Amino acid sequence: VGHEIAGRLVDGTPVVVEPVTPCGQRCAFCDGGDYNLCPTSVRQVLGIGADGGMAEYVAADAAGIVPLPGIGDGLGDASLVEPLAVCAHGLRLADAGAGGSRVLVIGGGALGLCAAAAARHLGLDVAVQARHEAQRVAAGRIGASEPDDGRYDLVVDAAGSPEALAEAARRARRGGTVLLLANYWGTDIVLPGGSVMFKELRILTGIMYGRGPGGRDIETAAAVLEANPEVARAIVTHRFPLDAAAEAFEAAARRAEGAIKVILVPAAS
Repeated sequence: VGHEIAGRLVDGTPVVVEPVTPCGQRCAFCDGGDYNLCPTSVRQVLGIGADGGMAEYVAADAAGIVPLPGIGDGLGDASLVEPLAVCAHGLRLADAGAGGSRVLVIGGGALGLCAAAAARHLGLDVAVQARHEAQRVAAGRIGASEPDDGRYDLVVDAAGSPEALAEAARRARRGGTVLLLANYWGTDIVLPGGSVMFKELRILTGIMYGRGPGGRDIETAAAVLEANPEVARAIVTHRFPLDAAAEAFEAAARRAEGAIKVILVPAAS
């Protein structure tokens, strides 16, 4: 835990920390912008392979510090930049918008809502299929609609269950794309053969983020958050001081009661 990190420099500049950065050894992955695939970089991810934001001290690569001059006083909300970067990366891989503007996101948690926000930032027509009422309300606040009965050019699986994956394949149009952003670590991925084969679906996965022709995915994510303040207001439902961390984790587990994104703000202690 602790890979979604925001803070301030000594001069007061608000920043977000990119937890995975190039290895510095001039490998083909890092040179090509795919440092999320570099074996060395992946072992050093803050909050996973190295101490992250839940530790007392964090050693972050200077190259991974992204200034957020437009964030104002909402520093805690800047922790959303990391999941937004995951979504910006996936949408870039999927070339979102090139094959049509209709996007369906399955899963109304923080990741799904970030995917919807990133797709809306691209000007796409986005619907969110959510389980809980609070998630549906949040989706509406960031400009997403309820799903209709039609098929979609791009379906994003942000739920991470066999049922969600089957639904994603069913809702994608013929020749469409299914993008897996949810966590399937340690789980076999089973695809519905009929839908995938006969509709000639393109199946893509996305993990973390990197750098594309338009720049770093985390910089794209920062731009999404700075340009759309309502994204943070809709997704961040709870804020706790650091000394209430246990209570924060309990709140995060109560999604049926309205929790979406729960953050810890040390300055509030």
